[in-house]
Parts: sequence; C-alpha cells; structure tokens
Amino acid sequence: MEILISVIVPVYNAEKYLSVCIDSLIGQTVFDKIEIIIIDDGSTDSSPKICDSYSQKHENIEVIHQQNAGVSAARNCGIEKARGKYIGFADADDYLYPEMYERLFNLAEATGSDISLCGFLHPFPDKDVIITYPFEQNTLLNRDYIRQVICPFMLRNNTMNSVWNKIFRRDLIVGNSIILSPGKKLGEDREFFLRALSKAEGISYSDYTGYYYRYVEGSTIQKPKLDYADTILEQYDLDIELFGSLGIKKEEIESICIFSTASQTLCALSFANNKLKGAARTAVMKSIIENERIRELLFGSWDKLMHTCNNFDRLLLIMMKKNSIIGIRAVMTAMKIKVRLYNTIKRL
Repeated sequence: MEILISVIVPVYNAEKYLSVCIDSLIGQTVFDKIEIIIIDDGSTDSSPKICDSYSQKHENIEVIHQQNAGVSAARNCGIEKARGKYIGFADADDYLYPEMYERLFNLAEATGSDISLCGFLHPFPDKDVIITYPFEQNTLLNRDYIRQVICPFMLRNNTMNSVWNKIFRRDLIVGNSIILSPGKKLGEDREFFLRALSKAEGISYSDYTGYYYRYVEGSTIQKPKLDYADTILEQYDLDIELFGSLGIKKEEIESICIFSTASQTLCALSFANNKLKGAARTAVMKSIIENERIRELLFGSWDKLMHTCNNFDRLLLIMMKKNSIIGIRAVMTAMKIKVRLYNTIKRL
C-alpha cells in the first residue's frame, strides 16, 4: 500500500471520545492511503482495549503501548514509526472532517509546499467559531511571505500553534531532526511548528474547515508538572531565537511576543487550577503570579494587553496584578459554569 500520510494519535485516558476520533480517521476519503499510528501513553482506562480493537480490524492502524511519558514523547515515537510522504497529527479528544487529509495532501502536492494547513472549528462558551487565517490560499507561500506575513501573525495570534490542522513533509521533519521537546508542558506544538517553518521552503493554506478541536475540561495527555514559570520564560526566549532565525528583528519580536507570553501564563494558571489541589495548587499558582520576570514582561505592557485581551483574560490579568489567587480561581470557576451552561443549552 502506498502511504500518503502517517497520522499520529497520542492517547492517554481518552475513552470518552476516542472512538469518535478514530472513526473520523477511518472516514477520511483517503483512508486506504494513510496509516494511523496510535500511541497509548500508559492509559489506565479502557483506551488500550479500544485502540487494539481498531487495529485488529484495520491493517493500516498500528497501536503502540508505552509507559506514560507525555504527549511529546508519544508523538516522537510516532514520528520514528512514520512511513508516509507526509506526517499529520490528531488528538484523541477531537475529530476530523472527511476530506481534510485529501485536501491537505492535494494542496501540498499541487503547490510543492513542505507544510499545508487548513482552518478548524473551536468551541467557545457562547458559540462555536471557525478559525481561519488571513493568508493567500491554494498557492505556494515562500520564505519571504513566511517572514513578512505569517511570522508577524503568529507573534500576535496563537491560533496557528497547533500541529493537528496541518501536514508536514516527512523528509522536512526527519531530515532536519525536528522533534517535539520531551517533557515540555506548554508550547510544544508551537516550538515544533516554528522549527519546521524555519526549515521549510514554502507552505500552503486552505480555509477549508477540516478539524474539530473539542474543549474537554481538564483534558491532557501529560501528568501535571510544577515549573510553569520556567517553561513560560523558556518559551519567550525560544520565540526570540526561532523568529529571529526566520529573519524577524529582535525588537519587533519583543514588542509583540508579550501577547503569547500572557496567553501561556493564563494557560498555566488554568492548568494548575484544574489539575492540582490544596497547598500544591496554591504554591504553583503563587510561583507563576509572583515571578518577577513574568510580572515585568506583562505589566510593562499593561495598556497594550488591556486593549487587546478578551474580557475573561482581562479579568484574570487584573487578578494576577493584584496577586489574588482567590480572584483568579473565582474568575475561572465562573467561566467553567458558563461553559457547562452553554453545553447544556446546546444539547436541548
């Protein structure tokens, strides 16, 4: 069988939605020309049995069981096994629309691009939003376009970070030894994509909505870690390095990078709030909001953040500025209630 795309699916305790994800892969219009590599990352629920049941029915579905090592290690394992011309990724909570991989493959082949990407659907508390990008479509976007248009967009907007609405030419990934950083808690997708982007001769884009990102409260393939502040600052410094390698001036990167830093800080606070309890939760959240360098970066650009953030993020930043863990948790609780109400109303 000629393999066009190797699709890598990391799985950790995803029994609730796993079958929906795999069924959407089987439903791809090019299913007979893709391989699905499922990495069971030490699941303790029924996920391993679900994975094995699919591999027994389909010869192009392979399951690898490993001890829990995190999403990056799981995906890297899949990259090592991949045989397709292109590599794609899917998360076990999500699902894909039937033509996604056919469209991305044809787009990459027609344009000669190393990476092709599409839009996706993202659920928010009040509505589902289709995420698209302000790029030229169905044509090769060369390195000049990447530097002049795509990089500035990515510095201001975090909707392009994920790897699951894209395919990557395998030779680009393997030939440049690009992997996901093992053990990284935040920004592993962004780092992987930027490293691939820095080596790509060109990419291509279609606004076709190919992927559904499912918001699942508390969902993660990784065990909770504690050094979030270090990770956020590491990502900030990495952005300076990687965007610099793409030809962006350091001053421009620093002036815009504040938005992704704010987003990652709030994401880390949310993760700590959801995954930790008691004194451990308080200690981790305190280590984030009291970190001197993070405060210097965020509050040094306070007016800029206040003018661009949504209301939810604005409230969280205000509580952070006040060093109020109670305030941060109260805002997050209110948002959870809003999400649950929205999901309940949708089912009616």
